[in-house]
Amino acid sequence: MTFLILPALDVWRGRLAVATAGGPRSIEAFGGDPVVAARAAVVAGARALHLVDLDLAYEGTLGLDVAAIRAVAPDATLQVSGAIGDEQIGRAFLDAGADRYVLGSSALADDRRTLLALRDAGAAVVVGLEVEDGRIRARGAGGNEADGLDLMSTVGWLNAAGAPAFLVTSIDRVGGLAGPDVEAQVLQRHHVPVTPGQPIELQHAVRHGQISPPYRKMISPCYTISNLGLSAL
Repeated sequence: MTFLILPALDVWRGRLAVATAGGPRSIEAFGGDPVVAARAAVVAGARALHLVDLDLAYEGTLGLDVAAIRAVAPDATLQVSGAIGDEQIGRAFLDAGADRYVLGSSALADDRRTLLALRDAGAAVVVGLEVEDGRIRARGAGGNEADGLDLMSTVGWLNAAGAPAFLVTSIDRVGGLAGPDVEAQVLQRHHVPVTPGQPIELQHAVRHGQISPPYRKMISPCYTISNLGLSAL
């Protein structure tokens, strides 16, 4: 099986950063410049980039300059996230040059809002599932309303509604650079109904080159690498 690696660029106030329990923390890789990091990733062979707007996630304001990333990565697939709460914000990123966006878990508290996003963006929307102990644990601005939703039933109705793809984040591991949560295998463990061939990404802040052979048994063909791992490019 061939895997697609998505280098992740977390951006806070125009600079590279990493999300921590205490909030965003700036990093010095690539001089802190997300455009330089994006260019380096593409030169190294990246065919897709995962862009995170930490301004939106933590403060509710758009801060990511998608157009600047697109300028240095014209042929790469750009996927944007950051607690995107509705189709209007998602559409703004698409109009700025993104290929798809991740609808944040906080949106799942409102079925109508989620369905509007699916209808508006079609294949250009990925549904974010932040998971802890079999339940949705939405992070970022406005996430509390979705907390506690059952993972299995939530993915069941999303699948029936035609969600084209999911991005699953294991809350207890993301940001820790401890590698993928192989034993959990979140969706398989909970017997979630998934359409064969449906793309699923598992975001666990994987270090550069830390994808182990057992993880290849996952149904997901996509992985993300955190900012900190990018320094090895």
